[in-house]
Amino acid sequence: PGIVGYSNVSTGFVNGIGVYGEASATTGLTYGGEFINASNAGTAVRGWANNNSGVSTYGGDFYTGGSFGIAVHGQAYNTGNGISYGGYFENSSTDGAALRARAYGTSGIVLGGDFQCANANLGKGVLGNATASTGNTTGVYGTAASNGVAAYGVFASGRLGASGTKSFLIDHPQDPENKYLFHYS
Repeated sequence: PGIVGYSNVSTGFVNGIGVYGEASATTGLTYGGEFINASNAGTAVRGWANNNSGVSTYGGDFYTGGSFGIAVHGQAYNTGNGISYGGYFENSSTDGAALRARAYGTSGIVLGGDFQCANANLGKGVLGNATASTGNTTGVYGTAASNGVAAYGVFASGRLGASGTKSFLIDHPQDPENKYLFHYS
């Protein structure tokens, strides 16, 4: 390893820092730390949290306090053949998620995730793919915790397209309290 940092703090809420980097310039492009891996295999930065006590631990904890700050930025520059990822997340546990995003803002436009694609050919802003060959699987699933007028599990602004069977449920117009209409096309 080029740099090894170790902190052995195991009691209370005391912070231990093995490696610390700070960029305190007020202008320009500055880095608190920069890690580069030019090999065909390997990792430039690796974070690992091993805690069996049930308390939340983080393999990496990134924070930005700026009005337009980005806590984590991943970018893939591959211009040749092959697949590259700006970010890649995995989860092997029996419960949990490979990626979880939360937005706690109480005003303005608040997004739990913002995905964009500028590819004019077959670009997709979000691709959900359920690859299990058995069981009940869903490529993209949306829920709404509120029953308000503007609460949607999935909302499309603009045209909506689908292939295969399309089904939806609405309240029965003559008895909306007790009956539904199921539609298939």
